[in-house]
Amino acid sequence: MRLHRFIIPGLQLNNTFTIREKNIAQQMRNVLRLRVGDECILSDGATHEAQVLITAITQTEVECTLTNTWINASESRISVTLFCAILKHEHFEFVVEKCTEIGIHEIVPLITERTVKTNIRQDRLEKIIKEAAEQSGRGILPRILAPMTLEEAKQYAQKNQIHFFFDTQAKESIRGDLNYSKASIFIGPEGGWSDAERTQLHSMPHMYAASLGPLTYRAETAAIIASHLIINNSQVTSEQK
Repeated sequence: MRLHRFIIPGLQLNNTFTIREKNIAQQMRNVLRLRVGDECILSDGATHEAQVLITAITQTEVECTLTNTWINASESRISVTLFCAILKHEHFEFVVEKCTEIGIHEIVPLITERTVKTNIRQDRLEKIIKEAAEQSGRGILPRILAPMTLEEAKQYAQKNQIHFFFDTQAKESIRGDLNYSKASIFIGPEGGWSDAERTQLHSMPHMYAASLGPLTYRAETAAIIASHLIINNSQVTSEQK
């Protein structure tokens, strides 16, 4: 039987300890119906994890005893920042959820020339990230940053070694011989990149324009496919990281 997982950033995984986050205690007790004697998996959000036995549970606290500890080995060696234009309706939330499951490390909402919606609900997106990370077995919680303009995003992306922007006008697919451990992905809005934005992106050092094939995808589909490709495409080794 699969055990329930909870990521609690900063949690100290001692032999015995108490979880004092009221919302987690209520979720365990009232939603998941966990009781004394049940086991679950806890993570500190920094890849340290433990299987624990619940020894006491109330509406506000859960007392636990460690039964096993390990390091989460499911995190990708590739750290990828997704710069994605804010999409209408729930499409941006869908991108955040699925790209968290895929292994993205950071998500930056982009405000572009053709962006229609320019605001996000940070608290809701953080909740979506936490649930997706717990469900998929992640050892960390990806960061969701405040919205940026394309120029601000270009400056922030300089911390990465290589950058990709996906565009229906690009002719070539992603090269398979590129080595990197830190990468950026740029995904445009529903209406696509403007010519001025294409020029901006092309001017970035170590930037590759790439096609996802002959079909035209919705922006959220492109973000998900691109994230999977970039995380799994690099030839980087653990020594190169």
